[in-house]
Amino acid sequence: MLNPKVEQTLKNTNVRSCYKRNIATLWFLFGLCFLGNHLVAAAQDITPVPYDSVLNVLLRQYYPELDQDEYLAISRQPDGYYVGVQQSTSTFSKRQYPFLIEGEGTFRKLPFRERGATDLSAHYGTLTAGNWRAAQFDRHLYFGFPGFTSASIATLSAKKNRSDQETQQLARAYAEHAMNLLSNQYGTSDPDLRFSLDEATYEYLSPEQLEEYLYNQLRAIKHYGELPYGFETPVGNASTKQANEWLTGYVTLLQYNSQEVAENFIGQMPDTYGEHLKFAGKLLLESVPENGILITESDNDTYPLLYLQLKENLRTDVLVVNRHLLNVPRYVNMLRKGKQVGGALKLSTDDELVRSWSGRSFMPGDRYELYTASEVLDVLTDLAAYTSADVIPTLPFGGMQLSKKVDGPLFRPEARPLRMGNLVTMDLIATNFKDGRQVAVSTAINQDYFAYANSWQQLGLVYNLGDEKPNYAIDLEGTVAWSAWMFQRTPIRSYGKQSRFLLDQMERIIVKSSNVIRLGGQHDVAFSLVNRYLSHLDYKAIFARRQSIELLEEMHALGYDPVSITAYASYLRDVIVDTSGEEMSRGAYHDLRKLSYYIAHGEWE
Repeated sequence: MLNPKVEQTLKNTNVRSCYKRNIATLWFLFGLCFLGNHLVAAAQDITPVPYDSVLNVLLRQYYPELDQDEYLAISRQPDGYYVGVQQSTSTFSKRQYPFLIEGEGTFRKLPFRERGATDLSAHYGTLTAGNWRAAQFDRHLYFGFPGFTSASIATLSAKKNRSDQETQQLARAYAEHAMNLLSNQYGTSDPDLRFSLDEATYEYLSPEQLEEYLYNQLRAIKHYGELPYGFETPVGNASTKQANEWLTGYVTLLQYNSQEVAENFIGQMPDTYGEHLKFAGKLLLESVPENGILITESDNDTYPLLYLQLKENLRTDVLVVNRHLLNVPRYVNMLRKGKQVGGALKLSTDDELVRSWSGRSFMPGDRYELYTASEVLDVLTDLAAYTSADVIPTLPFGGMQLSKKVDGPLFRPEARPLRMGNLVTMDLIATNFKDGRQVAVSTAINQDYFAYANSWQQLGLVYNLGDEKPNYAIDLEGTVAWSAWMFQRTPIRSYGKQSRFLLDQMERIIVKSSNVIRLGGQHDVAFSLVNRYLSHLDYKAIFARRQSIELLEEMHALGYDPVSITAYASYLRDVIVDTSGEEMSRGAYHDLRKLSYYIAHGEWE
């Protein structure tokens, strides 16, 4: 029998319910069953050796000779850890060697050069094994080999009494498996399981493929719903993650199937977003000018906004665009066609050219034709930072330029490759700005991503391009978003960890705003703003983060009780020491020194 939700979705969308999977799907399910039977004996005890421990042993013993485009690839498989060398352009390493096998108790010898006494540091390629991949080993039971999601699903499904962490791993395995069936967007898709789709025509999923995708996505949603409300995921509590998965499925279906299919899918979504996140989403949407485009950064400043538009009919004139998804040709094509609420996205480049950017890198100094020099002047002349067009040619036109050779006034190109998403983002900003459709950027995006920040005006919780006021001019009474924040009747309380967007970006905007208002002579207004912020959120939730050192400095400048500030400074210092250990970053060390100085002297150095 099909999952009832899958069956109902297929019936609602007039797609033929298909109870017989195609041959490839049957073999996949057979493989799951076989692997599940093989693993069921071990399913009651599936606590693997931590990845960091294995990596530390590996880097102490070996110094692999790697080319510049290679790195050390580690996989955690059902029977233990394997190590291989992988090229940066491939998904998985072709040859992996057993290193720590379950039940053996000792590490096996690898065919790499052993480290000598003169080897003071690991090869660059080995260090890359410890960054992004370390987080994946924390989130997945198995990782790093073709079919790891299938193995995780088989093992975790067979376990009767899963812990909350294991239930999260199962939900994440289903979600990533669903996406990996469609594309290699995460870089972990097994090509033998991936659907064969014509990307040149953006071919839709067949009824059988749609059924399989929906089955896995709905299983992910179901298992996230089994977690306690307060269980924390990397993006917030379990209910936030479950809601984000509903919207992920919706946006994915807009790309891979009809709008009707997507809308029937999202019609099943319950209201599981917390009030604090919906409030932040409302402030974001209300901050965008009429008929504007809002460029967002991450899950929590993207999906809650789509929820508010779809479920509460709020600001449906705004087109929400996630800048990371702009690296996906199907996503850009979906926006062009106006399938998402907010209207069609206008670009100057055609679809064929945009697709040609996919998977390519444009290094600083590269030149790519997007806009003529005169078109650039037309855009920049209106920006308040420049009094006349005469000064514009003196800008440092290095790297990607807005002069049809890509970057300049909108992006900082130094030392980082620019990809499809960068090009599309710059294209949509320039094209729509010139045509009169305002473009706004979420405060969740680090403004260092954009150059010439004085071209962006803070408006509520977004940055708006081309405002005539000075940067960070604050109008607390006249802006809808700020008024809602300052005079909200019901305080926002957190349950567990707040979303990254709400805590990090709201605080950043509060501190900057207070600083500008205070320096402008309105001390009482600045004090009221910070006080309002502190009254809405749990103090410990605020001061347990390193960003809060800026908030403490602003509180000191506003004349808050020095004893209270010193107490929170001590608390924050202890948090940094406890969480950093021996691997303290330069930023953490700098914050620790400043906090220690304040505790000793009662003032900031």
